[in-house]
Amino acid sequence: MAVLGSGSIASRKPVENAAIAPTSSTEGHSNYDSLQVKLERSITSGLTFMNSFTWAKSLGTTSAYDFIGPPGYVYDLNLSYGRNDFNIPVINTTSFVYNLPVGRGKRFGSNMGGIPDQIIGGWEASGIINIRSGTGYSVLSGEDIANLGINPGETAQIVSAPVPSGFKQTRAAWFNTSAFTFPASGTLGNSAPDFLNGPAYQNLDFALMKNFRIGENLKLQFRSEFFNILNHTTFGNPDSTMTDATFGQILGANSPRIIQFALKLLW
Repeated sequence: MAVLGSGSIASRKPVENAAIAPTSSTEGHSNYDSLQVKLERSITSGLTFMNSFTWAKSLGTTSAYDFIGPPGYVYDLNLSYGRNDFNIPVINTTSFVYNLPVGRGKRFGSNMGGIPDQIIGGWEASGIINIRSGTGYSVLSGEDIANLGINPGETAQIVSAPVPSGFKQTRAAWFNTSAFTFPASGTLGNSAPDFLNGPAYQNLDFALMKNFRIGENLKLQFRSEFFNILNHTTFGNPDSTMTDATFGQILGANSPRIIQFALKLLW
């Protein structure tokens, strides 16, 4: 990689006219701080509940421009220091398993006969509720403005607030695109890596299972599983490359509701 500056790229390389050669280094650094809280409770009625909450921040120099890779400018790692791509500030996960108290030996219908018990007994419900803040993303120029001789991807120059007060975020405009411009030739943009947040994530997975007793140590389990059962749309991060025609727009989303059924023999 050439050093910052104008003129011929070859003249600013450490070894002039040398071919590109891959190198590796252990100079990168990162740090992670978090607050983690877990609440777990089992209730005699057959309900098991657990809630996990994490408040965290991960910073580093080696996942600066929307991929796990080298810093944007190897001659000054501090210029690439910022939030890591995998940084998620807030995560809350709630899970539960509930053995319905109906059927032989249960609170309701404890003396139930064999056939009724096979129909309405042995049901189990479970679910996972996942709520988390959006992942970060960088705004890139899309061109080698810094004149470093590498694939374009330097951060853009900020000239105003990307999400000003009163700005309504939509799929067509997730941030104010006029807040960014190309940096001056031969320089790097002043926007930090992954400093903007994408849409938050909300999801509920649910499962309903029925256990059929076949013998003393043998049972058949019917499973119905619903991923994203509410079919809640969670959008992906917006296009954040200035040279793209879709700059600032959200083009994708996570998976819709998925339903699957299965039979499992347990012994």
